[in-house]
Amino acid sequence: MKPSRKKLLLAAAILSVTSLSAVIFNAGAYQGTAMPWLLGNSISWYVGSQAWSAILFALGNLAVAILIGQYLWMLGKSWQMSRIYFYFIFLVIVALIWLSVFPLGFFDTPTSKSTISYFHEAGSRTMFFAMAVTAFLLALKSRSCNLLCFCLSIFVLYAIASAVAVLAGVKWFLSGLLFFEAFYIVAFLILLFWCGSIAPAQDE
Repeated sequence: MKPSRKKLLLAAAILSVTSLSAVIFNAGAYQGTAMPWLLGNSISWYVGSQAWSAILFALGNLAVAILIGQYLWMLGKSWQMSRIYFYFIFLVIVALIWLSVFPLGFFDTPTSKSTISYFHEAGSRTMFFAMAVTAFLLALKSRSCNLLCFCLSIFVLYAIASAVAVLAGVKWFLSGLLFFEAFYIVAFLILLFWCGSIAPAQDE
């Protein structure tokens, strides 16, 4: 049974509305941790800037987690993925809910970061890592479509390059963090949507 890609489209729509609303309406919000440029702040920073956006994002992400979880589960069943795949999609979903419960920056002060923000960062980084591994596992199984396998592999390389850029404090990357983060999420969803239409290579 192929996974219903309508679930993924609905999840993408909800995520887009909640994220864009936070970025657009909170663009002028003051917070001690704000960067002096629009693109230098992450989606999570905009979400955590105001109570309404933090609540909206948390509620929306609960629905997103359920929809994406169902899609990834059915995709794994259809592709006969190994057990480790299911461990990592579980990690993606748990991390998505986790980072939604702990809004970044909402309890920060101009001079210190709150424990809530540290919890958020832990969930965010966990989700980032789990998404990359999920894409890697799908790439290994997508040999029946060379182009899809190639794109999944490029996504994994992009994830590695992004992690290195953040850890190394690369200025041009950090100054466009909002764009690079949004691209990572959108690319992941597009690749998952693509996977739902492809039959996997059969193991020998």
